[in-house]
Amino acid sequence: MVPGNKILNKMGLSLLEKIIGDGSYKAPVPSQAIQDTYHFRHLLHRFAGHVTQGEELTKNEEECLIKLGGDCAKYLHMKAHDCSSYAHVVSTLTDILKKSGMPQVCESCPVNSPKDRLLLSVGTELYKVCPDPDALLPYLIKHNPLMPVVYNHRIKINANTAGMEEWISTGLYLSPGMKTYVALPTEIVQIGCQTDRLNAEELKRAPCVHEQFPVTTEMMQVSNLWGGLIYLVAPSKTKVEGIEVVVQMAVPAPYYKSDSCKMLRIQKQDTENPRLIIILLSSRTMSESTPSSTFLFLLTYTAIFD
Repeated sequence: MVPGNKILNKMGLSLLEKIIGDGSYKAPVPSQAIQDTYHFRHLLHRFAGHVTQGEELTKNEEECLIKLGGDCAKYLHMKAHDCSSYAHVVSTLTDILKKSGMPQVCESCPVNSPKDRLLLSVGTELYKVCPDPDALLPYLIKHNPLMPVVYNHRIKINANTAGMEEWISTGLYLSPGMKTYVALPTEIVQIGCQTDRLNAEELKRAPCVHEQFPVTTEMMQVSNLWGGLIYLVAPSKTKVEGIEVVVQMAVPAPYYKSDSCKMLRIQKQDTENPRLIIILLSSRTMSESTPSSTFLFLLTYTAIFD
């Protein structure tokens, strides 16, 4: 849940979703409370010293790092750029990520320590609000190979959604951090098809890897730190035919059609990018998608769909 209060947010303050139960609470001793209890700004200062100066954290502080990561993410959602305390937190987190880098999480390199989970959570949110995301990107995504792109790609859209919203694939992909403009009349643009939010002891990807952009103008810039397939989300009770969508620049996503006898050719760099998604199309099943790092394995089978 995004914390929010439009008046407080401008002052670098906000309301969280947690509720304190009724009861009597003993006032803490100020000199002792800062050492024994969780304090957001104090722990952030201590963690910054740990990363940049090598200062040791106490056991209690280490146990609070996951909570600190969640609170940092909620704090960044406020986007109170005119507030000095907010700008200071953004600057501190930027220094931390540039010093430590973000864990390059994947199936072969899972994240399970409180420190790495904090960096993974904060890096994703910081990229959206920092003053210069392009300068931060190399510290967040280490391996980001160049991919062949298409320009001013035009797509004809037909949809009749009845009572349910519908994802309409454009067949296009954005590399991590890649920005593009989309001209369209539909209501939502989505980047990424994995829309779940993970909360586990061990992570093999970031907790949230998709972005949705409500369409407020006919021409919009969209991007996602993690990259992903570009979808148009048509709301329920939508009926359109022949609507044209123009994507300024994107990577054409490789695809495999199961009932086609033609041999699929994929450029070598496509399979070297573990974040690139291969679209699998079958006339007998629903469309699916899979990471390109597993695609060559799937191609060893004569038939992917039974």
